[in-house]
Amino acid sequence: MFKDKLRKIKPIEIFVFIFTFSLLVFAIKFYTFKPEYRIIRVEIVKQNWIENYNPLGYKAPFWLASRLEIGQSEKNHSGQIIAEIIDLENYEKNTEEIELFLNLKIQVAHNPRDNSFSFKGRPVTIGSPIELYFNNTTLVGQVIDDQVPESGYPHKDILVTLRGRQINPAVYSKIVPGIEVSNLGTNEVIAKVISVSQEPSTLTSAKLDQYRQELLFSTNPKQRDIVIVAQIKVQQLAGQWFYAGRQKVKLSANQDHKLWLYTKDITLYDLEIEDIKELPQK
Repeated sequence: MFKDKLRKIKPIEIFVFIFTFSLLVFAIKFYTFKPEYRIIRVEIVKQNWIENYNPLGYKAPFWLASRLEIGQSEKNHSGQIIAEIIDLENYEKNTEEIELFLNLKIQVAHNPRDNSFSFKGRPVTIGSPIELYFNNTTLVGQVIDDQVPESGYPHKDILVTLRGRQINPAVYSKIVPGIEVSNLGTNEVIAKVISVSQEPSTLTSAKLDQYRQELLFSTNPKQRDIVIVAQIKVQQLAGQWFYAGRQKVKLSANQDHKLWLYTKDITLYDLEIEDIKELPQK
């Protein structure tokens, strides 16, 4: 009897049953899905605006940052927010480029089998590329931290002594106590010059004596160094302290850790770190 009933079932009925069952399983999974969120840090990078040969080798142009602000979000086709800017760091680099860092809260898909996460179908790992869309603007970035603390990074204020060698005398008058460096994304002051002094330059130049076949070392008494004491705000990433995004604050014997100060009126770069002092924290 059962075999007779089974013979009466048409192929189309089997197809409808399988389709309905599959649709039911999908609906259960879809409506019981609980989105997961992660906070990540992204450095915005962009392709060369003229030639497309280096996809991650160029800083963002200054006009791109003017399109962004904290609170902007990206939505999917269903109108759900999948990414939101919760912090924005914008540091001038030169007249045309900036260093742009975003802290984002993103909706991710979690694969429990390997504990991996993805955003818009792409892996979310340190070093992975990410594409974002805020305020009718497409952004290309690189994930530099995939587990940003909800309360943000630890931060503190410190005093640094900086030496600028052979500073152009034309800018001496512009370097005065009180000038400030700001995060252009939030207008937060991240550095303030406390004191300024000048010293004879200690930079030594070498010249080969053709007759003696030996190097002669000398300093130019007309050249001056500028010594700046500044209070700067640093934040801790991966156990190290950084200023203005990616500038590592650390003493070194060969002065390979240098800072820049981009203020409203002047640009100072390659400032050697000579001393670091802790300040009482609030």
